[in-house]
Amino acid sequence: MPKKKKGKKKKGKKRVAPEPPPYYKVTLPQNYLFGEVIGKSLFVKNDLEDEAQRRVDALNAKSLTLNLQTMKLDELPLRLHRLINLTTLNLQGNNLFSTERLFAILSQCKELVEINLSYNMLNGSLPDTVDSLVRLQKLNLRGNEITQISPNLSRCEMMTEFDIGNNKIVELPVEVFHTWKELQTLKLKGNKLSFLPPELSKLTSLKYIDASKNNIASLPGQAFNDLKELTFLNLSTNGIVSVPDELGSCEELSYLNVSDNGITHISGSIFLKLKKLEYLFMYKNKIVALPPELGAATSLRIVSFANNKISSLPNGIGLLHNLEEIYVGGNTTLRTLPGTVHGWKKIRAIYCQGCTKMKSLPFEIELCTTLKDLDLNSGKKKQTCQYPKDLKEKLPKLKIRGKYIIYSLHTNHTLYIFSYTCMLFVAHFEIIYTNIFYLTPQYMINRWQTKERQKRQKLNAKSSNSIGGTISIPGSKIVPLSNIF
Repeated sequence: MPKKKKGKKKKGKKRVAPEPPPYYKVTLPQNYLFGEVIGKSLFVKNDLEDEAQRRVDALNAKSLTLNLQTMKLDELPLRLHRLINLTTLNLQGNNLFSTERLFAILSQCKELVEINLSYNMLNGSLPDTVDSLVRLQKLNLRGNEITQISPNLSRCEMMTEFDIGNNKIVELPVEVFHTWKELQTLKLKGNKLSFLPPELSKLTSLKYIDASKNNIASLPGQAFNDLKELTFLNLSTNGIVSVPDELGSCEELSYLNVSDNGITHISGSIFLKLKKLEYLFMYKNKIVALPPELGAATSLRIVSFANNKISSLPNGIGLLHNLEEIYVGGNTTLRTLPGTVHGWKKIRAIYCQGCTKMKSLPFEIELCTTLKDLDLNSGKKKQTCQYPKDLKEKLPKLKIRGKYIIYSLHTNHTLYIFSYTCMLFVAHFEIIYTNIFYLTPQYMINRWQTKERQKRQKLNAKSSNSIGGTISIPGSKIVPLSNIF
């Protein structure tokens, strides 16, 4: 093979590194001292500690309230234990970390009724010395690193509000459920609880429970048997698979949140007793079908079944006359809304975004006169949802989002009539009566009759036959309405 000729390599252009950004001169004052910034922060901390000490010294034995919020305290001020008549103490947002040293001092103020220790650095377990605070009614320990609660806390029998949210509690002591007869508020959010004990039902005065963002996998039915005054229950973001039927015994319940769990089914018997339920959130679950008894909870105002596996909504949902907002977005198998939507007399928003198989809306949606927001955005370029032609005219304030197709009512050949014993095909429509509560509105029949009458008159202008009060079927005899209904 011929040898390649050796030659000089062509020199490429030299790559020049980018110029560094310009340096800006910083001029320091002549009296600047090294570490002045750090020193100022220390001085501020010391000033706050001095201020806290002055507030304690300014009080006397008869003082009732002390506020030391956000004072950057590592330790309690001196002589705090002398305030023997102190009833309210606020230590929120400090740097307290030792629970033993803290409660060793607080246990001497035996008249304390309310203590706020939220958002500190408290760690470990709540010490046994807390049993000295027999008059304690409100204890706030939110936002710390507490891992265990002493069973001696059960001796605080006057407790009405207990907040242990955003800690590292694994288990609640059973003893407190036997003695806290006056407890009304229990906040357990953001811990590591794996279950709720059945003894929870002994807290008969309980009105508020927030156990969201834990590791709860199951709910014992016995825990809700005697909670007759419970109004608020939040169990979202757990691992709950089923909701016990005993929850229906909480007849005063107005807020229920079981979203972001693994629930696949919910019993209809629960809603038969929850007559005062106003807010229901069940989004981000694995629910396939909703029970028809849902319509029995007639006080519902806002419901959310978004991001489930629901393919159809029950007709009973039309009995929710007080419904204001409904969220069903993210149910990819949901095809349409039930024809009983005309029962939503106060509805103002319907959110169906992400329902990729929803192709049409029922014509009864025109009766939702208070509707202002309708979201049909499926997230797909080609997917469209049909709605009645007169919808914009009937509801001028309605805002529709997403892709949609307008269809006219008289070209729709599916209007169904069912009775309990028969199904009749009249003209090009089929009207279905599934239940006496879910009848198609009479005005739809009257409107159809009027349009058919106008068509007939145009075609047979010279005809003297009147079709009022009858239904004309093309290619057949005139059928009186009295023979049908």
